[in-house]
Formats: sequence, structure tokens, C-alpha cells
Amino acid sequence: MKKLVYYNKPAGPERQRKPTNKTPGLLRPLLILALFAGMLFSIGFAAYKGAPKAAEAFSSWRRDGFNSWQFKTVEVKGLAGKDLAALAAAVPFEPGQKITLAAAAELQKNLEKKFPHLKNITVKRGLFTGKLRISAAPRVPAAELVTVNAQKMMVDDGGVVYPAATDIPQGVYPLVMISGQVTNTPEKVSKEIVQLISALNAFKKDIDFSSVNINQDGTETRVILKDATVVNFGGPEDLAEKAKLAPKMLEYARTRGLKPHEIDLSFYSYNKVYLKPEN
Repeated sequence: MKKLVYYNKPAGPERQRKPTNKTPGLLRPLLILALFAGMLFSIGFAAYKGAPKAAEAFSSWRRDGFNSWQFKTVEVKGLAGKDLAALAAAVPFEPGQKITLAAAAELQKNLEKKFPHLKNITVKRGLFTGKLRISAAPRVPAAELVTVNAQKMMVDDGGVVYPAATDIPQGVYPLVMISGQVTNTPEKVSKEIVQLISALNAFKKDIDFSSVNINQDGTETRVILKDATVVNFGGPEDLAEKAKLAPKMLEYARTRGLKPHEIDLSFYSYNKVYLKPEN
């Protein structure tokens, strides 16, 4: 077996730097200083020359603002069919016309008046696109409001009263009647009434109602069933809880052979319910 021999190159003699008394040169710091000075001068000169133009542009922007936005096309979101086409056709602007913020806001107000059966109408101008973006949503009807005039008024799921956009057959939605109403149609119905209608719809199989009668001050709510039974819900408090109790009271009367003329829930806060049978 051969013995391996490794060769290590001997290190050379250590060299020592000789001390020098030579002073460091000033050329390099001066060049760096001159470079920075040139950069600062260039920036200052450019700012001096560009300041008048920048001031003019800023003044023009303050004067015109976003009013130089030009209309190209319209985009409608949230709608379909006739509502989409009608809303797009209601935009009075022509391509190339300058539209200000005030004009866009005025258009939004006009659309809200022209299309009361739509909600959440917004009008915005697309940045750098020339596209006028309009969004809206159809109202969801919850009931029909009985009024003295011939126009059919609906109540949406938020309680807003608005004229029906299309002919709605009788009986599709429950009627809401306000006692004492003469000519003034309210703009809204209380949210408690809408919640009551929603709760009653959940028990439609057990409590088939046709109308909801409320007085003007909202202190009494009476629901008329299709078999002429009256459910007096009393004031606006705990209407949803009372709605859950009403079908139970109807079932209670049926099991005992009673035909109640009225179920009085106006004393619900006292834990009392009254059944008034027919005479």
C-alpha cells in the first residue's frame, strides 16, 4: 500500500507595509462635492423654470376641477330588462359633453324622482374612462297601501311607499290600510308594520290574512284574516312575538270548537290574551 504524500506550498515571507507620511489627496472629495452641487443646481433650475407652468396648471385645476370630465358612454348595474333600458335612456348627455360633479348629482336626483320603484340609485363618473356608471336596485314589495286616489301604491321591505311601476293583480300582496287617512299618502310605513307582515307571511298556512289596519298614530294594529277573524295586535311593541302567538291561539280555538270573532293581543305585555267568540 502506497503512502500518500500531500504537498503544502510553503508560505512566502511576510511583507510589512512601510509607513508613509504622504497626505491623502483632495481631488476625490472635491469631485463628489461638485457632483452634488451640480445636482442641486439642476433641481433648483428646473423648479425655477417649471414653477410658472405648475402654478398655471394648478390654477386651471382649481378653476375647472373635475368639470372637464367628458361623457362617452353609460353603464348600468344592478338592473335587467326594461328597468335597465329605461334608466340608460334617461341619461340626457351626449358623447363628448363635459359633465360636472354638480350635473352628475342633479342627474341622480332626477333619476330618483323618475324611477321611485328603484332604490339605491347612484351616479358616478369613471376615472379616465368617460364611462358614466349608474347603479340601482329594484324595490321588493311587501304590501299594497290602500289610498283614496286611483294610483296603486306599494310598500317595500324597508317601509317606503312608492307607486307601482306595473299593474299588479289584486290579492298578490296584503293590503295596508291607515284609518283616518284622507288625501295625504305617507312616504313611509313604520318598520314594525313591515316586520309584522314578514312574520305573518312565515305563518301563511296557519294565519291567512288579507289586510293590516293601523291607525294614524300607530297605537293600534288590527289584522283581518280571510275568514273575517280579527287579530288585534295592539301597539307596535313585540309585534313579531305576537305574530308567533296568533296561530297558536287560532289552533287553541279550533280544538275547542270556537269560532273567534277577535283575538285580542293588546294585553300581551300583561301575559294575557283574550278570545272573543262570535255571538
